[in-house]
Amino acid sequence: MEIKSSLLNSKDFALTKQSLIEVSEHDHEENFRVKLIEYIDDTADNNDDMFFYDMLEFTRFLNPYENPEAAKHVAFTDPNKLIYLNAPNDIIGKSIRKWEFVYDHECLHQLWDTFGVAEKIKAAGYEYNHMLLNIASDCVINDYLYYYRKKERFEDGIFPEYLKKEYDVDYDRKSDTQYTLYLKLLEKKKEIEKDKDKLKQMMDEQDSEGDGQESNSQSSQGGQGSQDSQGSQDNNQSNSSNSNNSNNGGNSADDNTAEGAKQNAQKAKEISDNINKANNDGKLDDAAKEAKDAAKEAKDAAKRAQEAKDANDKSGEEKAAKEAKDALDKAKKAAEKANVDTNTDSNANDGNKTNASGSGKGNSNSSNDTISDADLEQIKTKAQNIIEKYKSRIAGDFGKFINKCKSSIKLEKNGLAQKISKGTASWNLEMNSIINKYVKNKVFQKKRQYKKTYSRFKRGAGFVTSGTIINPGKKIKDDKLTINAAFYIDKSGSMGGSIDNVFKACYTICESLKKQFSKEAVVDEVVFKIFAFDMNIKEIPYGKKASADGGTCDFSDIFDYIKNETNTFLINIIITDAASSVDKNKVKKLINDIAGMVIFIANNDSQSEMKELAKEYNTKLFYILADSDFSIQ
Repeated sequence: MEIKSSLLNSKDFALTKQSLIEVSEHDHEENFRVKLIEYIDDTADNNDDMFFYDMLEFTRFLNPYENPEAAKHVAFTDPNKLIYLNAPNDIIGKSIRKWEFVYDHECLHQLWDTFGVAEKIKAAGYEYNHMLLNIASDCVINDYLYYYRKKERFEDGIFPEYLKKEYDVDYDRKSDTQYTLYLKLLEKKKEIEKDKDKLKQMMDEQDSEGDGQESNSQSSQGGQGSQDSQGSQDNNQSNSSNSNNSNNGGNSADDNTAEGAKQNAQKAKEISDNINKANNDGKLDDAAKEAKDAAKEAKDAAKRAQEAKDANDKSGEEKAAKEAKDALDKAKKAAEKANVDTNTDSNANDGNKTNASGSGKGNSNSSNDTISDADLEQIKTKAQNIIEKYKSRIAGDFGKFINKCKSSIKLEKNGLAQKISKGTASWNLEMNSIINKYVKNKVFQKKRQYKKTYSRFKRGAGFVTSGTIINPGKKIKDDKLTINAAFYIDKSGSMGGSIDNVFKACYTICESLKKQFSKEAVVDEVVFKIFAFDMNIKEIPYGKKASADGGTCDFSDIFDYIKNETNTFLINIIITDAASSVDKNKVKKLINDIAGMVIFIANNDSQSEMKELAKEYNTKLFYILADSDFSIQ
């Protein structure tokens, strides 16, 4: 088969090309697959879309004839950084643009490190559920590709409207990440635990392999984004079970079974490959052709054996298996004719072969057709280097990625990219600016407060009654200014992945204020208090942190607490990710009663009441929108 694509003829894409050719031998869709790859190549126009081009090297086309279980899925990716496409198929067909969506989806699982999010969830002490994370990550990625990058979507994917309809979970496009959306789904799971039918629909079945195995075998259903949530778990199970059947050390299955037929077909292919390698001068053309024909016969027979097995046709399975064995014997005779070793043990091979039908390791039921551990590690390292290269430039949290990706060129036309850059990427700098400006103004005002003095009697100036105040003197008043700030930090469970960033930002600002203003003549001292709140409010010793757990109190309760506990403070800062209720009238009254000013910081737009109040009290209440995990600059 001749592949004319210059891309696929390059050395780096050798394994991608091999998987394309092997699956195309069955369905003859090589033109479509080449067209798909060249389309992705064409979109890489020396910009951030180059990431998707560079990841093509780690793409494999699924072969449903070799691994029917894996090929049930439209696409998936794995911790080895490999990406698998079952393209084309009946679900998506031959729409190049829809397949581009699927491919980009799998790439973003790697760029946004869904597997790392799984470990982050476990490290934070939350219940880990593989299916919930799949739902969360698919929703975030699908919505990003459709809403921001304007990619052509497919109808059966997991999108925000699906979450709302099925689980009554709201997805916040501006602030939610895989992590935060997972926590929302986890909370919803707890609420419906008594409703077993809906719980089963939402969660299906928990993986039974254990947390460590779940993390390492997690796969996205990618383009399909199946709402039948068992899909990726089936794939994990097929990966693990099939690898246990591999032909290690030559222990083959019974030649009369579909399993034995598949192994014999693989051996025939190995023999054919070995003859081709030895045929440098063309003298072995006849033997090479005989071996190739035998390998094809064996593969076709193996397919018939599997079909017979699936139909419970034992005699048909045995007959096809025997034909596969006969074809292997033909391949061996061709090897003898060419004086080529017929040893197909994986230890005798160069280990550079990839399984076009599965995960790249252990899915073919024959270790002869898998990538060696050393080669797989090299592939993983190379892919990781590419991912890290682009992470440093276009990735990070959700908002930063959007701001720097290629589509931001289009977004700038309506100001969205600029808004994201100003509104979410540097919340701590914005907070620092507001506080510094406020304190500097207070210091300036204090410097302008002088003692009032008596006028000195001047000759010829007339008479002045003793004790009359004439002008303020130029000596600053003896009483000094106390600079104080109180931070009220949300410690509810949903802050688990971001609370350290918040404490770090707060303490950084505290130390900056100390350094900048403690030496001012009009400043007596610089004082800070740190409070953490869930359903209650508790002071935290300065320099310490709080762990995230619990719910969230009403925000008007925090304003009430400020009035009673820190009303003499110049600055009060509330930082939260919650969508707690707000009694606007109560907060209005409390703001009027508070002596200093309040900064309200949230990482989502759910607090529209606070934003409106900030506009009304623009010198006493400030509203800042932070990025999703309160990343700081």
